[in-house]
Amino acid sequence: MSETQHWQQLIQTRYSRRTILGVSAKAGVGAAGLALVGCGADDDDDDEAVVDTDQPTDQTDQTTEQGADPDPDPDPDPDPDPDPDPAVQALNVVAGGEGELDPQRTADTEAVSILKQIYAPLLTAGEGGVLEPILAEEIPTEANGGISADGLTYTFKLREGLVWDDGTPLVAQNLVDGAKRLFAPGSGNTYVDFYRILAAEGLQEQAVEAQGEDDQELAAELAAQIVERLEVSAPDDRTVIYTLNKPSPIFLLLATLWSLYPVRQDLIDLHGESWTEAGNHVSNGRFKLQSWNHNADVTIVRNELYHGEPAHLETVFFDQIPEKNISFLAYQEGEVDIVELGPEGIATVRGDDALREQFIAYAQSNTSGTWFNHDVPELADLRVRQAMAMSFDRVQYSEVVREGSAIPAYSWLPPDLPGGDESVGRALYEDRIDEAADRFGESGLDPSDLSFELTTPDDSNSTLTAEWLKQQWESVLGIEITIRVLDFGAWVGSLLSGDYEISLGAWTGDYADASNWLPLWRTGGLLNAGNFANDEFDALIDAAENETDNVKRIQLYADANVLWVEQAPMALINHRVRSALVKPYVKGFRGFSGESAIPGDEFMAEIFIEGKHA
Repeated sequence: MSETQHWQQLIQTRYSRRTILGVSAKAGVGAAGLALVGCGADDDDDDEAVVDTDQPTDQTDQTTEQGADPDPDPDPDPDPDPDPDPAVQALNVVAGGEGELDPQRTADTEAVSILKQIYAPLLTAGEGGVLEPILAEEIPTEANGGISADGLTYTFKLREGLVWDDGTPLVAQNLVDGAKRLFAPGSGNTYVDFYRILAAEGLQEQAVEAQGEDDQELAAELAAQIVERLEVSAPDDRTVIYTLNKPSPIFLLLATLWSLYPVRQDLIDLHGESWTEAGNHVSNGRFKLQSWNHNADVTIVRNELYHGEPAHLETVFFDQIPEKNISFLAYQEGEVDIVELGPEGIATVRGDDALREQFIAYAQSNTSGTWFNHDVPELADLRVRQAMAMSFDRVQYSEVVREGSAIPAYSWLPPDLPGGDESVGRALYEDRIDEAADRFGESGLDPSDLSFELTTPDDSNSTLTAEWLKQQWESVLGIEITIRVLDFGAWVGSLLSGDYEISLGAWTGDYADASNWLPLWRTGGLLNAGNFANDEFDALIDAAENETDNVKRIQLYADANVLWVEQAPMALINHRVRSALVKPYVKGFRGFSGESAIPGDEFMAEIFIEGKHA
């Protein structure tokens, strides 16, 4: 059996689960034995390409179930010209790995892509960071009384008639419960540091100190006290009030994120850890959770009780395929409608006229590289880290290894963010390969005596990157590199817990501000997995977070970014350009630089199917 036949057989086996689950082809997912249609790329420099969603297609569903017997008693007088069936409003997409569908616990973008569909927040921030009220009647301002004169109190009035998908009223206490869960002992939420700005009688500041000292017992005690004393309240069913411990120019942006989504505490108490499972979970977004087959697939369906404009789609099926080569094959076989491409897929698409018509590419607010664990003595040496960051060609990686699906990175902040200046990084790390060995030699270490383990998730892009870095570091510096490949969930756990020496990783912005990027690296921060520590950097972050003049605040973050680049807590590699294929019958698709793991997830409710019949 050829490799292609192997993957085709695997795809048919995977998709046969849909029939077993009782999901019919009419629901927009093909049953086992159905052969469906499908196929899309552009040149490497086009990071703004768009799909022509009005382009007609002559691809029609000509399939019949293989092996089915003909109708033994056909209609003797069939309609000679029947009306075509309306398009089925179902979308099939790829989720790369298993996520946790708990808004106050998750930290991975795969889960966030789905959470955005099944939850509605107080506010959203779309293109350009423009805020829009969703659960809230209006955006709080000083003028409308939503923000106090001292900038410490934010009052949100909820819309009338909000309900969960089971018909239970959605009330302000649901938002209070969500905020408290964020700080609960043992929650493990790495996003909690973004929300230390919520007042709790001075306990938040103590919690940060306990984290920095790695005093887990004290941190747990403080977490329990914070939950009890958190200054988030619901004076009535339609009013929720957040009190801050200092003014913040970004709190409204923080209110758009999943960490402050409302939850049903009664169902959490009833079902415990299984409250997110299909059948136990309730939604308040445009979609609701229908099924979740762990490490296989998730299905969501339109929430008919959503308060606002309903989603066009009736069903979205997320198939968990960690390997981009397999998901590309699934797209070609007509099993998925939108797929992100890896380098091999981009190369294939470039030579295929039909696929090029379905190709889109757009920049992402993302930075990728290798995290250095500063608890490893040799990696705590700045000269070693800088040498390793100097010893590979980012342009070659982006244009050759990644087939143009990336932009070389010389700044932690992406270039689309204020403060994202790449010049310092270019001066330090661009075209410096010939100097890398000398810089390493300044450490006094013998590279031939060193061996580092490079940890990577088990997808094709990452393993390809790991192999390339191994070759670069071994040939340029003479360091031995071994590669540890983990499945997606284990890799996330490894990175967040600091269980690695060097690890591939990336950060994708949650909102368009440097405050979502640089504070991650503060000493003791929960997302500072490599234990980078620098007093000057911490002071700049503290100053930026206390600065209410936005121009000065951005400059402080820019200064922190320069210092970060010089200190090389990780070896920057690239900023992502998302390259994807979208079927011609998928209309209303919008890519977004701040989206999560799945192409188009920010505006998925706007997508509709036209020109594809059941």
